[in-house]
Amino acid sequence: MINKRKGLIFDLDQTLVDSSALEILRKDRDWYQVKKNVHKIKVFEGITELIEYAKLKDYVLGIVTNLPSMICDLYIEKAALDIKIRICYHDTRYHKPNPEPVLLAIERMGINQELSYGVGNDISDILAYNSAGIKSIFAKWSSFPAPEESSHIANNPLDLKNIIE
Repeated sequence: MINKRKGLIFDLDQTLVDSSALEILRKDRDWYQVKKNVHKIKVFEGITELIEYAKLKDYVLGIVTNLPSMICDLYIEKAALDIKIRICYHDTRYHKPNPEPVLLAIERMGINQELSYGVGNDISDILAYNSAGIKSIFAKWSSFPAPEESSHIANNPLDLKNIIE
C-alpha cells in the first residue's frame, strides 16, 4: 500500500515565531535568560491560520529545530502552536543542515517524502529538507535572503498556503 500521508515540517525560530528579541541570548546559550524572557516572542502574522489550513488539508505537522527541547517546548507553549511532533537539538546526533533530524521527523510523522514540504528561514533548513527528500520552502518573512537551493519561496504565510495547495 502506498503511503499518501503528506507532511509539513517547520523550523521554529524566525519561521513560526519571531524570536529576534532573544537572539543574543540564544547565541550565547544563556537558556536561563531565554526562559525568563520567553514572553518577548511573537507568532508571525498568518501562522496560526496557516496551521489550521494545513490541518484541514490533512497535512501532518511537525517541527525540526536546533533549539534544546526545553526552549522549543516553551516557545510552542507561549505561541500556543498546536504541533505535537517536535525534533529538537538533543533528539539526534547530527543537526541541520544534516538531514538526520528531518528524517527522524518524517519517520515519526509517518509521511511520504514526495508529498511533503519543509519550511525554514535559513540555508541550513533548506539543505536539510532537500537532503531528506522533501520539497523545501524558504520563509522569506525572515531577515535572510532566499537561497537558490529552495524548491519554493513564500513571501508570507498566505503564499505558503498557495504552495501546499
